[in-house]
Amino acid sequence: MSTNLHTRRSFLVSGAAAGPLAAQSSSRKQIRLGVVGGNFGVQFPWHLHPDCKVTAVCDIRPDRLDAMMTAFKCDTKYRSFQEMLKQKDLDAVAIFTPVPLYAWMVVQALRAGKHVISAVVAAMSEEQLAEMLETVQATGLKGSGANGTRNRRGWTDATIRSGRGAVQRSAL
Repeated sequence: MSTNLHTRRSFLVSGAAAGPLAAQSSSRKQIRLGVVGGNFGVQFPWHLHPDCKVTAVCDIRPDRLDAMMTAFKCDTKYRSFQEMLKQKDLDAVAIFTPVPLYAWMVVQALRAGKHVISAVVAAMSEEQLAEMLETVQATGLKGSGANGTRNRRGWTDATIRSGRGAVQRSAL
């Protein structure tokens, strides 16, 4: 199993992203984070951690972009996810969009060289779940779900198997 699969806590502490559960400030480099999805994403106080700086926000709705810019004290906004991924100084992307967009966004962010944290490990099919896991493993980047109340293992084979079971049950 790849060592790039992390729990939410190890993802945050490792420096792939910073958040309220991360370790106290240290001499580590400050993580530059892009946050996607201003409805749910604005609720995560990334900007309060000394090792994290929200350097870009993205949403298709102008009102949510404005709210994110204010909350995160961020000057760079995008209405296009693909354009945000081109920003060279982003280390990681936090994805908080509707579930049908998750798998595609996760894979695109990883392929663009960004670590990913998402609200949940979510996909609409077994194939999408497998692609997410394979892309994490192939890129050597870190990926994790931020909702640790039900999944504290990060993106592991067990997580994917659990997701596959849910997909299969919903198809019946």
